[in-house]
Amino acid sequence: MKTIVKEKVYNLSLLIILAGIVTFFNSCDKGTKNGQTKVGMFVYGNGYSDAGWRENCKKGVMLAFDEYRFDTLFLSATTNIQETMDVFPAEEVDLLILGGMVAETEMLITAENNPGMQFVIVDDRYDGELENVRSINYLGEQATFPLGFLAAAWADINNPENPAVGIVAGMDLPPVRRTFEAYEMGIAYFNEKYKRDVQSRLSIINSFDDDDMGYRVGDSLVKQQGADVIAVLAGNAGSGSLRAAKDNGKWGIGIDVDQYYSLPDVSDILLSSCIKRLDTTIYTVTVQYLAGQVDVEKVHVGTLANHGVALAPYHDFENRIPDSIKTEIEAIKGGIIAGTIETVK
Repeated sequence: MKTIVKEKVYNLSLLIILAGIVTFFNSCDKGTKNGQTKVGMFVYGNGYSDAGWRENCKKGVMLAFDEYRFDTLFLSATTNIQETMDVFPAEEVDLLILGGMVAETEMLITAENNPGMQFVIVDDRYDGELENVRSINYLGEQATFPLGFLAAAWADINNPENPAVGIVAGMDLPPVRRTFEAYEMGIAYFNEKYKRDVQSRLSIINSFDDDDMGYRVGDSLVKQQGADVIAVLAGNAGSGSLRAAKDNGKWGIGIDVDQYYSLPDVSDILLSSCIKRLDTTIYTVTVQYLAGQVDVEKVHVGTLANHGVALAPYHDFENRIPDSIKTEIEAIKGGIIAGTIETVK
């Protein structure tokens, strides 16, 4: 399934660049083709409406779209990836942003064949030799470690006899694996500190889109494996898992954006969310390119220290989570930033 969106805007306003987030480019006089640059984005999946990762990637481009005059081309696909990727140079796209690493191999083929285009990979690290490829790599594990600690604490408070945390992952990809392993490490950290035995139940469902499957997996984690909290890393499929948690009277932790706002139907069970600043980073990269600039930084890394990743507020649970747990989470974040707490196995 493919989704193609072409959009134009004809009013030019002052360019505003968010300072200190990304420095991919230095100023030079680029200019635009026929007065109009074209920015493209590709994501693997069924469109951009997932109330999370893909939607937030698109939001970054559209924030720039509101500031500047340019054309857009948004594509998504789950099959015929190379053919879809090659649509971008055929449509004379100047800057192509790849949301995620699933289609990275195909994108690199397109990049090698089109050295005049600029490419940016979001949520993976590219250290290769192609001069027209840059990447934004988010260390989501730095946020999921303390959230794993939070999930374990909440499970233990509410089910001290047999506490468990369920983790629903979309695919076993390197950035996803690091993220769910950090959840497990945060749970283990809680167990070691408080001499408890909160169990971790992981399910990899091989989909970021199947909401029904996500619901069934979340429902099974609660009913069959005793999960008290469901932490998701599975896009729209994860939204289904969170709904299952709510229907079973349990709790959840969201992913990629503050899902308290993007998933209002489950907001009352969300302890927090793991946030990646996809929108602001992609916005900055886009407007820097539109300003007519050349690359400087090969890889930008989003961390807790530079606010590229973060924990969402506790919202409805602000006064329900014990102060001692909130204080310990802040100490964990400090240790991660200082390098005294490891978040990767």
